[in-house]
Amino acid sequence: MKRMLYVLIMIVFSTCATVGSLTQEEREEMQTATFDASYTQTFNAVVDVLEDAGWFIGSVDREIGLITTDWLDGPISFEEELFVGSGIRRKMSANIDALGDGQTKVKLRYIVQTYDTGSGCLSGPGWRGTEEEVIVDDARKAYKKYFDAILVKLHE
Repeated sequence: MKRMLYVLIMIVFSTCATVGSLTQEEREEMQTATFDASYTQTFNAVVDVLEDAGWFIGSVDREIGLITTDWLDGPISFEEELFVGSGIRRKMSANIDALGDGQTKVKLRYIVQTYDTGSGCLSGPGWRGTEEEVIVDDARKAYKKYFDAILVKLHE
């Protein structure tokens, strides 16, 4: 119930679309960037940027190009605390692919879940939600921030 209230309030106050309203192509464009750097350099830069941003790396698989963080629990803003309470968590994942010619593609995914007490008839208590409910402008800014930070790391 809290999650639904939070989503409704965010939609009413923002009058912006959510990530869930984007086409697959629009979502891919927002979540993906290509860098003029080797696979190894880019992979290391992504790990460094996630750690610098306060994420704890949960798993790293260089062979398949996957980095996932552990869940971070709790609200990160007053608004989240007000509308959702402490029942919120988030994590990041990154897929890194060598494209050849010294280019590497990075796809980031930001996942947000809220805890549903299961007071409805159809489901029991548990974590629910994805980035689908994040406001598009907020998501674009967040992804751009990470991609800009990766670019800076690559030029250090």
